[in-house]
Amino acid sequence: MPSSIFRFKAFAIEQEEVAMKIGTDGVLLGAWAEIPERTKNILDIGTGTGVLSLQAAQRTSGSAHILGVDIDRSAVKTATENFKNSSWSSCLTAKEWDITAETKTLGTRNFDCILCNPPYFEGGPVSSKRERNMARLASYMSWPILFERIASLLSDKGVANLILPFESFDKARKLAQDNSLFLNRYCLVKGHKDAPVKRVLMSLSREKSEVIKEEELIIEVARHQYTKAYYDLVQPFYLKL
Repeated sequence: MPSSIFRFKAFAIEQEEVAMKIGTDGVLLGAWAEIPERTKNILDIGTGTGVLSLQAAQRTSGSAHILGVDIDRSAVKTATENFKNSSWSSCLTAKEWDITAETKTLGTRNFDCILCNPPYFEGGPVSSKRERNMARLASYMSWPILFERIASLLSDKGVANLILPFESFDKARKLAQDNSLFLNRYCLVKGHKDAPVKRVLMSLSREKSEVIKEEELIIEVARHQYTKAYYDLVQPFYLKL
């Protein structure tokens, strides 16, 4: 029987009880996200297994307090266990939180870095498992509310980082601007050089940059043969790289 544990270089993820397992999107965001210097508080919205929080803990060497929140109680339980079993248990906390609730329930409105890999599928088949639908379907995390909450929770010099489908790039950028958040850096992600752009990584802040940093990331040269850029980005995390 295959193990439900996904092992990274510096931590392990138990994922049996969560709806969405470890995937490329989350690890990419955790590796690419901008974490400002001297960051004290990090918020991981929709933490799931807690992988983004653990990547942030590794990147900051445990110097920041990291809060992972999720609407799914079983995900919070799983993330809590993964946090306890890591080298940074003292700086990691998981909490059940509904994004439609008041932000004051999180105990702070001053996060220096926010990470979010939100559910974004629209339409398509609906699972019989509510937890899987919450993890996958955009209807369970209203994007207008999401960007409103990010804006209300981000510190003045903070940075919010997201990964989204490329076709949602303009919509997300508009929602960000509606909440006085501006795109400072983004990365277009392709499976290989001839493939269409599938994902976009975004960094947002309250400060409007005169020059927006544009990046492109191609994952593979051939099947299971990774580009140097992708390798260099995720190599600190993946066990077999």
